[in-house]
Amino acid sequence: PGDIYGLANEKFRNRLGLAPTNSSFIAMVACMIESDGEEKVLEWLTAINGLGYGEYPKNSPQVAAAAAGELDIGMINHYYTLRVLAEDAGAPIKNVYLDGGCGAMRYEDPSIESALLNFKNKGIFELIVISLYPHNAMATTITTEMETRIVAHKVSEDFKLTFTKPFFDNEIYIDAVSNSIKPFIEKASFDKIIFSYHGIPKRQAKKTDETGEHCFSTGNCCEVEGAGSKDCYRSHTRIASDLTAKKLGLNDDQWEVAYQSRIGPGWLTPFTDRRLAELPEEGKDNIAVLCPSFISDCLETLEEIDIRGRKTFFDAGGKNMTYIPCLNDSEDTINLLENLVKSA
Repeated sequence: PGDIYGLANEKFRNRLGLAPTNSSFIAMVACMIESDGEEKVLEWLTAINGLGYGEYPKNSPQVAAAAAGELDIGMINHYYTLRVLAEDAGAPIKNVYLDGGCGAMRYEDPSIESALLNFKNKGIFELIVISLYPHNAMATTITTEMETRIVAHKVSEDFKLTFTKPFFDNEIYIDAVSNSIKPFIEKASFDKIIFSYHGIPKRQAKKTDETGEHCFSTGNCCEVEGAGSKDCYRSHTRIASDLTAKKLGLNDDQWEVAYQSRIGPGWLTPFTDRRLAELPEEGKDNIAVLCPSFISDCLETLEEIDIRGRKTFFDAGGKNMTYIPCLNDSEDTINLLENLVKSA
């Protein structure tokens, strides 16, 4: 179908999958109501209900059912499909992105332009834009705002845009990250918990230093509040990690920060891959790793950390490595987004 409303079609009778009580589906319906109005969405839900659908408790069973040929379409978060394809590239499933969504991707599809065109066609011009990166960086929050402003001006001069700020120290965000870690440390003890953030070149971090003199001037520059550190990515990651660790009651020797995905020299250190190789030599052979640069898991990070990183750790003598998933479609994520919108 051309858009999500096209699913209310007789040809999909008893061939759809839904997780109606799952927070991600509820959030999608809420977004549709905000965009298209309650009457239209209620009519769509009634039609879907009349066609019959497979009811599932969450996303992953829908992917399994689709792979088994039990349904044609499941309404899920895209990364559940990517996880299966990462393990079995020949699985008979694929992601299809329908028009009419409320979101956009900075570097992929659906594009920022397609989302703005959708809003324009519906006569919606007053928008709150949430950059779903917790920490400030040139490649993420800053260029997202720049690109959105440029594209919005091209699509229509009537747009009124409000951008939320990075939420690395937002209490609800810290609670959410803490809650994602808590079940793992309650049932097991770890020698070390690694907060592994996506790396950036040091020169990019320096560009956000308003003073031009503070960044990397001392070993503890990120711990000094002021104009030089307030927009610094490295500072944001360290503050977020420290707040999370304090929330969980972790001692300083129970956790550390590292940076992954470096492309060349001059990137933020310590490097995650090197730390994974070094930790067993330090007697830390039972670790947990989380990657909170993003609020949802992505294929690149899962491959780099949970596959290659795991191999690096075990090859170095590690015995157990637990990967802690991102916030994804949890209730805490929805509460965070609600808070960001209301605070904008």
